Amino acid sequence: CNQLAEHAANQGRPVVYVACEEPPATLYAKTLARLGRLNYAVAQFGWSGERDAIDRARSLVRTRQSSQRLLYVEGFSDLAALQEIVRAHFQRYEEMGGTGVLVIDYLQCIAQVVTRAGSSQARDENQLIGLLMYELRVLAKVLNCTVMVISSQSRASGYGNNNALTSGRGSNFIEYGSDVLISLD
Repeated sequence: CNQLAEHAANQGRPVVYVACEEPPATLYAKTLARLGRLNYAVAQFGWSGERDAIDRARSLVRTRQSSQRLLYVEGFSDLAALQEIVRAHFQRYEEMGGTGVLVIDYLQCIAQVVTRAGSSQARDENQLIGLLMYELRVLAKVLNCTVMVISSQSRASGYGNNNALTSGRGSNFIEYGSDVLISLD
């Protein structure tokens, strides 16, 4: 999803990537490694013997539209605060790049944020996922944007099975609230 987000931003679309799973520095290192054709460990840890290659990769990344249009968000207090962050970023580019993209990495982490903020009356994770999927659909309509949501799979149902789309935690709510489902194995 980081690659998709970077590509969309480089094509001119404003993108907000809510990074709950990996910190923005890690996602940036992955982008450096991919675009600069570097070993990921070199990009992540900045090996001194590879300083010139790292600097070339950084220079390349800075010249891309995505360096301005891709915004990583690591913390927010609730969905209303997230909506305002996303709206402000999208408005900066609304005349120049098309509709925005919001990436949620990942749904169950956002559920934990909402639960800690006390802004949900859901009794269990499935109910909370259902409410969040509804809120994200509303957000997509209000902001006229695409929302990409990453969700964890239930390990109990097994990876690599023939029914991977239903093995997602809260999958019935995710399926109902989504326009497109993709399972990557």
